[in-house]
Amino acid sequence: MRPLSYARPHDAATAVAMVGRNPGAAFLAGGTTEVDLLRIGVHRHDLLVDINELPYREVEELPGGGLRLGALSRMSDVARDQRVMARYPAVSQALLLGRRSSCATWPRSAATSASGCGAATSGTASPPATSGIRVPAAPRWRGSTAATPC
Repeated sequence: MRPLSYARPHDAATAVAMVGRNPGAAFLAGGTTEVDLLRIGVHRHDLLVDINELPYREVEELPGGGLRLGALSRMSDVARDQRVMARYPAVSQALLLGRRSSCATWPRSAATSASGCGAATSGTASPPATSGIRVPAAPRWRGSTAATPC
């Protein structure tokens, strides 16, 4: 593995600035896939900007009954959130059953909701302050709530 620099900024503006001024930089969020890709030489970054400690893990209420998942919320935490389990049982089950998906090698306790299966974490990705997944209020479906993994 080639040498690289590592930084852990304390706010989103600093993180975005660090990645913005270095074309060889990438955000590190969760890090499970990025570290593996660095190890095998698929990614060749000069700088990793670790945003794991930034305050974007919350599951927030939205007007109208929806939820906003923070960009750094862990899939395992989202799956076990009582509001997600009650309102979106299929989402909760799909996240919990993720080990059976095509992303089977990813540890779900570390994967972030913004990372997804192969989502980019390079400098071209959305900055952490503006990324995140919005889950709108959904109609209740009659019948089974069993989820089919992606």
